[in-house]
Amino acid sequence: MMRPEDDARHIAVEGAFNIRDLGGYRLSERRGLTQMRRVLRADSPHRLTGEDLDILLETGLRTVIDLRASHEAECQPNPFEGLNEIEYLHLPLFDALSPTDLQGNANERNPLPAFYAQTLARRQPQIRDILTAIAEAPSGTVLFHCTAGKDR
Repeated sequence: MMRPEDDARHIAVEGAFNIRDLGGYRLSERRGLTQMRRVLRADSPHRLTGEDLDILLETGLRTVIDLRASHEAECQPNPFEGLNEIEYLHLPLFDALSPTDLQGNANERNPLPAFYAQTLARRQPQIRDILTAIAEAPSGTVLFHCTAGKDR
């Protein structure tokens, strides 16, 4: 069941299923909430319609960080790449990791946690670059995305 605050974070568009605002989460007792419309997470935007792009631009979107592998970005081009009002950054997170990196965990019920731990260990420079890009993005909204919206 979706909570009201989850519904407020969801950005409904036709061409993507999993765009969520990371704002509104409690930081601590005294620090308040994360800022709304500052950082969005999403699945691949390659199916977004023109109307979808307008909806996202209306959030104040200024930076898009594409975490997909190079071959994914080539096969399914990002509609934000080349837009004058958007800083588009392709910062692949998993390019150096192969499906065989999951094989050692194949017997586990859910191998993804171990894969993500391997990613943290092996892709530290890429993670640093991604977090730096978010932190140093110009004012406005940052959207970062992978392919399915689960690997961010």
